[in-house]
Amino acid sequence: DDETLEEGTPERAVQAFLRAIKDEDYIAAYAFLSREVREGCTVEEFATRNIISDDITRDRRVTLLKTRLLNGSAIVETRITRFEASEPFGASQDSVKQPFTLRLEQGEWRFVNVPWPYFGCEEAIFPPAEAGIAPVRTPATTSTHGAHELPNE
Repeated sequence: DDETLEEGTPERAVQAFLRAIKDEDYIAAYAFLSREVREGCTVEEFATRNIISDDITRDRRVTLLKTRLLNGSAIVETRITRFEASEPFGASQDSVKQPFTLRLEQGEWRFVNVPWPYFGCEEAIFPPAEAGIAPVRTPATTSTHGAHELPNE
């Protein structure tokens, strides 16, 4: 099990968000988004977006590198490592640095943009219109780039 980080810190907010995603607790994860982000993304859109991209969270680990505090905001820098089995010669891994930006909102650390493993809050890709299903809206929100990894528990 990974160490649980100190409550009330931006690092703990990132850790709790990623654990909620891993546990498919989208309501808990959604609560970590800032009010502004939640206004452009319903919890249903948020959960649906993850269902489509949930394979990005498999076989990944997030390592805390450092945190910078800036006027009520925090940049939590992490390293995301992806592990991949490659038969017949074993396994490989690669890493990428990924920042998470949060700010204090009513005493709680909240993400100022839609964080990894999301890259926006668009609705899911729908079947063709002839299937009788069409999207109602596709909101645009600030996105992050790069990959993130989930803590192993």
